[in-house]
Amino acid sequence: TADATERYSDRLPSSKAQMSAEFVGNPALRPERSTQADLWLETAHPSWSLSLNLFARRLDNYITIEPTDLPKRLPLSPPTVFRYVNGTATFYGGEATLAVRLPYALTLTTTGGYLWGQDETRDEPAFGVAPPRVDIGLRYEPSARFFAEATLHRVARQDRVATSRGEVPTDGYTTLDLKAGLRVLRQWRLQFGVQNLTDAAYADHLNAKNPFTGRRIPEPGRVFFLDLTLAF
Repeated sequence: TADATERYSDRLPSSKAQMSAEFVGNPALRPERSTQADLWLETAHPSWSLSLNLFARRLDNYITIEPTDLPKRLPLSPPTVFRYVNGTATFYGGEATLAVRLPYALTLTTTGGYLWGQDETRDEPAFGVAPPRVDIGLRYEPSARFFAEATLHRVARQDRVATSRGEVPTDGYTTLDLKAGLRVLRQWRLQFGVQNLTDAAYADHLNAKNPFTGRRIPEPGRVFFLDLTLAF
């Protein structure tokens, strides 16, 4: 159901949108009602496994936003003020994962996800739908004491965007992560690695906008991490 901001805000930041704008609440908002059908398929074999999840969802009283002609209050805010409203939306999507065991203690895993959403009330793509993506990982695990893993992330271009609510198409991007883990003694586990190895500059249409330039704020660049875990 709607929270206090969505019902009673007056030119406050949004809790539904990753944008810099002023928003007005709607005390008459009704709780969302979801009707969904799911289909799961799974199979496992000595050298490979596959899982598939498909779904279809209809949202009645879908809580979203629409532009208004109300005046803004802060000089640095974008010119359009948005209001929370109820509507109707339809979503379809799925996710599939294929894992294949290879020689030399290697495992290849591929995961893909797709989500399609339509705001029936505004007759445009639903707001905040993530672009399709595929993750390909190769893991080397010769024993329970050590593993090394490389994962390639590929995110597609997003063309289906809610233009009336500030979304713009964005290009796809590719990033690469590396990770390794080592068991130290019996209870200690050490993990280390790097995310976005190539230091790619990327953002998708779900990233927040810089209120001064209007451009999407990019994700972090190359990130190194080190984790030490004690199990007891």
